Amino acid sequence: MTHRAANLELVRGARPGPHWRRLHARCGGGFAGADVWTATLCANLPRRSGAWATATSAGETVGGLAWLETVRGPFRTLEAHHAGLPCDLLLDPALEPAHRRAAAAALLGAWTAAARSPLTLVATLHAEGPTDDEVAAPLSASGFRRTAVPVAYFPLAQGLDHVEAHLLKKNRRNERNRSLRRGCTTQVTSDPAVIDEFLPIYAAAIRRWGSPPIPSGLLRGLLADGDGGAYCTTVRRDGALLGAHLCLQAGGTVTAWVGATVDSTRDGTDDVFPATMLVWADLVEACRRGASRLDLGGHGGQRGVAQFKELLGALTLERAMWRRTSRLGAAALAARRGGGR
Repeated sequence: MTHRAANLELVRGARPGPHWRRLHARCGGGFAGADVWTATLCANLPRRSGAWATATSAGETVGGLAWLETVRGPFRTLEAHHAGLPCDLLLDPALEPAHRRAAAAALLGAWTAAARSPLTLVATLHAEGPTDDEVAAPLSASGFRRTAVPVAYFPLAQGLDHVEAHLLKKNRRNERNRSLRRGCTTQVTSDPAVIDEFLPIYAAAIRRWGSPPIPSGLLRGLLADGDGGAYCTTVRRDGALLGAHLCLQAGGTVTAWVGATVDSTRDGTDDVFPATMLVWADLVEACRRGASRLDLGGHGGQRGVAQFKELLGALTLERAMWRRTSRLGAAALAARRGGGR
């Protein structure tokens, strides 16, 4: 079956219509393309609204692109991603190549038109793989600049035994085994109550990293409303929580999105390896769910985080961050940096 993409519609609000879910399912979209993602962000982040661009043909939705708009006074910023999770350019697999290009061009046209508005200060979009090729020309032509973002991942198509034997480094397997012998256990839960236990560990970690926190209400909301696609892996010893990862699953990919472990030098846990245990729990659960990839994300400028992922045996792919900053936006950013001195 083929379609000819014809009409473009742009609506704003926390959720799109039911057609979006059908499109997302047909495309095998990632979690950032799921309506629950944008709806939960809008419910828990101030001044956010969703924008939903859809391409339709013969009454059927054949393409979609969602982003967040943050409004401050007359101005706005646009994010076709959030906190490291890339955007999802949804294109019906039944589209012929020429019609696929036309649908992508229409969706990106809506995005770039919003970005070029005199009231838009900054617009950013994250993309990867074939999608990056499709977005490069229209974004470059609209004044966007590309920055490479390395992302760590484990391919899972060959199963957990293959990952353990051929990808996970021997030292990490030894750390897992020692942690298990010394009483560490792992668990998977979608109970939002786990966030209350996790918050002190997370707060201490982000102070060390110097990065802004993800609001606790957003983490709870994803677990409560994620339709089984959001869950936490945890590691404990003697009942005490040593760390957790909030994982998001869709389209064959599990993303370990937000995570932290106790500071072992301060908490007396330097005889076990909770970070390694968490990634092992991520791998086990992702394989149990039939995922083809565990996405460990970028490193956010934290060299220690990047090195940890490298030493696990994770592979690396490259995402692209595309950003367009208006002259007024650049002036505002410069003034903010100057005020922070």
